[in-house]
Amino acid sequence: MLSISSRKPVAKEDCRSILGKIDFLLKVQRIADGVDQVEPLLEDLVDRIKGKEELCRQQIVDRFLALMEDLDPWSLEIIQYCMHEFRWAEILERADDMYRHEVRVGKRRLYERLRESFDVTWPEREFFRRYSDL
Repeated sequence: MLSISSRKPVAKEDCRSILGKIDFLLKVQRIADGVDQVEPLLEDLVDRIKGKEELCRQQIVDRFLALMEDLDPWSLEIIQYCMHEFRWAEILERADDMYRHEVRVGKRRLYERLRESFDVTWPEREFFRRYSDL
């Protein structure tokens, strides 16, 4: 039987693995040619988060919030894909706040697109196999 203390390092490593996958996706996004090359990695990320959501949610939320501070198209797609699945309130609240306060049109549109991903009718879902049949 495992003691509680022997479980913590594994749990910590699980969260680190998810955060590492996010960082890896950020690098891949910049060199990928279309969503079909990235979607398997996005699917794997969502599936890993599902398996550890209770344990790692706060660390993932913190990472996504940090990415949202200087949102770009690559980080946007990762967060959108995950938030269409999870719809975490703290991400939507921050996206709403950033959308309201952003004065640059291009950046404001990124936050608007992030907000849209929380809706079941998210227009960009058609680009992804996982969500196109919903």
